[in-house]
Amino acid sequence: MLHNAGVTMPDRRCVTVELLGHKGDGVATIDGEAYYLPQTLPGERVLVQRRGKSDWVVESVKTPSPARSTSLCRHFGRCGGCALQHMAQPEYLTWKTEILRSTLAQRGFDHVKIDKIFQIPPHARRRVVLSAVKTASKTVLGFQQRKSHQIEDVSECPVAVEEIEHTLDAVREMLAIALRVRQTARVTINATQSGCDVLITSQGVPELDGKTAGVLAGRAAQHKLARLTWGDDLIYQREPPRIAIRSYDVSPPPGGFLQASEEAQDFLIDRVIERANNAQQAVDLFCGLGTFALPLASACKVRAFDADRYLIDALTTAAKKAGLADRITSEARDLYRRPLQAQELRAIDLVILDPPRAGAKAQIEQLAISSVSRVIYVSCNPATFARDARILVNEGFHLDTVHPVDQFLWSPHTELIAELYR
Repeated sequence: MLHNAGVTMPDRRCVTVELLGHKGDGVATIDGEAYYLPQTLPGERVLVQRRGKSDWVVESVKTPSPARSTSLCRHFGRCGGCALQHMAQPEYLTWKTEILRSTLAQRGFDHVKIDKIFQIPPHARRRVVLSAVKTASKTVLGFQQRKSHQIEDVSECPVAVEEIEHTLDAVREMLAIALRVRQTARVTINATQSGCDVLITSQGVPELDGKTAGVLAGRAAQHKLARLTWGDDLIYQREPPRIAIRSYDVSPPPGGFLQASEEAQDFLIDRVIERANNAQQAVDLFCGLGTFALPLASACKVRAFDADRYLIDALTTAAKKAGLADRITSEARDLYRRPLQAQELRAIDLVILDPPRAGAKAQIEQLAISSVSRVIYVSCNPATFARDARILVNEGFHLDTVHPVDQFLWSPHTELIAELYR
């Protein structure tokens, strides 16, 4: 067939996906360079088309992998929340384990045992953070699309508990009332035993006037939210939100950090208690609401620290209510700026820490030169865990086993818990 002179035909070709990258994208070599191809799997033959000067997109999968699976969510592929819903579970869990193994090996932990990964089920995540924007035609609520500032307007999420799914339309309705066109918001929804706890925050969004606040309170009551907070203002509360940490009731502050699922929370608590042995004095660093401090307090005295004073207040209240005021002491302290010093740890025989993704390098350096003999490290970032663990091991600690937790389904992220001891 002849083509009109001067018309550039699309550059298409079939390529083979060679491996799966650390973020869950297939990797293929095209013209001698590696390119990332989302939603593809190793061994697949895919038809790709050039977009611009330096990008290729997948048009179709010509030869699917035996590991290819049907995605569970209509938003998969556009929503940036999940990367691997198209991969069957055995291969997916193997890939996550191997990513963890290679991350540890980069810090010299080649021979550390990696336990079987503990996986939470779908519809188990009880905390989500979403983005929202009001356009001229609609109010959009969801997760950012892949490599974009656009928001995918979600109506379902197989990761979140169903109670959160059922709350999405109610929150979208309230945002439509309160936001002006082109205004954006950040929405945190925690599913608690009392109902959903919703916090809406946004820079540049003014305080609600009395009339609007009243309308939102009515909608929150209609949809049986436990609490609705707009910025710093409490708009509605049917009853205080409550979460269970084993037999202890804790009332988190608006938007308060929770372990993403109760199943993972219980798994991590079990591992901590198993390794606490006969500890007499423990320190819980980055303690949050007391996920580990509260269950441990029946066995030993615990000093708990976190930068968020509202979380500390919630833990203090829960400890008093449970009759543990003489077993748990808690303090609001920024452990990045003011890590506990080695001399402050002289009487401590067990340290538990669960830092944010950045890890806890400054605190670990103090632990390394302290007299502490056991550290239980919970991490949501294997790379910073491996960095911190290397500091401890260089000062005489041992690391034998890592227990991975797939708390962030269909994403490249993995939680873990490990014990380091002298």
